[in-house]
Amino acid sequence: MGKTIGMATLVFAAAIVTFLHQDALLPAFLVPAATGMFWCLGAKGHRKYPLAGIVVLALSGCLALGYSLYPLIENEALVSMRIPFSRLAYDAAFAVIFLSIVSIFFGGLFFLRPPARRQIEDESNRLEVLVSLHAGKLLALSVIPLILYIVGYGPAGLLERRHYLEMAGPQLIVSASSIFGPVGAVLASIVLIVRRSPRHLRTTAGLLLGGYFVVMISTGSRAVAVLPLILLWLFIEFRKPGKLGAAISVVGSLFSVVVLLNASLVFRLEAVGAGLLPYLDVLTEKSDRLFEVRFGQLVGNVLFGVPLTGDIVMSGQLDQQYFWTSINPLPGGLTDWSSILGELSWGPATPFNTFGELYAYGIIYVVMFMFSVGALVSGLDNIISSFDGALRQTLTLVAVISLLLFASAVFQYPVRNASRIVWYLAVVVAGLAMLKSKALSSQFGTPSLARNFDG
Repeated sequence: MGKTIGMATLVFAAAIVTFLHQDALLPAFLVPAATGMFWCLGAKGHRKYPLAGIVVLALSGCLALGYSLYPLIENEALVSMRIPFSRLAYDAAFAVIFLSIVSIFFGGLFFLRPPARRQIEDESNRLEVLVSLHAGKLLALSVIPLILYIVGYGPAGLLERRHYLEMAGPQLIVSASSIFGPVGAVLASIVLIVRRSPRHLRTTAGLLLGGYFVVMISTGSRAVAVLPLILLWLFIEFRKPGKLGAAISVVGSLFSVVVLLNASLVFRLEAVGAGLLPYLDVLTEKSDRLFEVRFGQLVGNVLFGVPLTGDIVMSGQLDQQYFWTSINPLPGGLTDWSSILGELSWGPATPFNTFGELYAYGIIYVVMFMFSVGALVSGLDNIISSFDGALRQTLTLVAVISLLLFASAVFQYPVRNASRIVWYLAVVVAGLAMLKSKALSSQFGTPSLARNFDG
């Protein structure tokens, strides 16, 4: 309790200093504020890495970098518009985004619960048992997002299309593929890495992972850079390499991440059209561009969210009815989304981001939406922590990837995109709650369904 109170005091002290609007202190005091929130959540939930705390750190890191560095890298950023520098707008953006972070923190803190009991089993061994028993089912699940990619963009569109945003299927399918694509890649990677997987299924998993790599490259998705990190984490966790092997793996993985991030941006910039064939032309004709890495190009799209937020905050209010349309989970064709889309962007290639749009509805919408996100994330954390080790570990990895995608989305895209991720998380929370409820009410003599998954 004393640790929690101490961390909470640090958070509020840092928040008070932050809102003094002293230019040099804003990013500096964000560090202890975010760290305090993270440790406070960890102390409340008895967790080393609380999910809500991970969101807080991710958003805080982007905010600190965007506030401090974006004016210096603006000319390198691949964005479709330039926003004149205004210290007032940057301070306004800092205040709105920090308020969002604090709202997520309190939502997460209020709903976070300590686990009922601690697990002390060898989790890596338990996951190997899980995969050996259910590798086929895991691969069947991993195929679903790949099918969504194919349906959303079409086989011909994946090969070649006029623009990287062009779609052949419904927007809902494309959005689902972008959210669940990394999840499918995680499942295939687990089967591939774990030694106890049947050999023929490990081969299938490798082919599926290659399919995800090709499809993500074809769609121009920066999520392809997540794949080396997934493989790195699984390799170190379950293959247990020595120090030299681990060091080589980390360096190779980070190098791959930087190259893939840069490649996704170079392909969009240099290719005539989009898709696998135009991108292959760039690869053969301008391969040297893939290694011309510029920091502004890699992170400029995300950090651009800070000045964009400030510009939206300074521009006026939006009709509050737009908010309810934006969070409506129904496909856009069943709502009036198409009629309001033009009001929620600066141009065809620059939509509002979530922070600015929420503030344009009113400050209460910022608090309400982000508090709900924190509550939902902690609800997910509570349910995941109630499962046994192997299943819990897999779900945690998937949850962290999804939440990092959310943290990136709120800086770049409007409320509708962010709310889609929130709805997907809500469905996952409801599904896991039903699964756990079924396990607890089982009368077949097994302790829990989670244990059955673990073997």
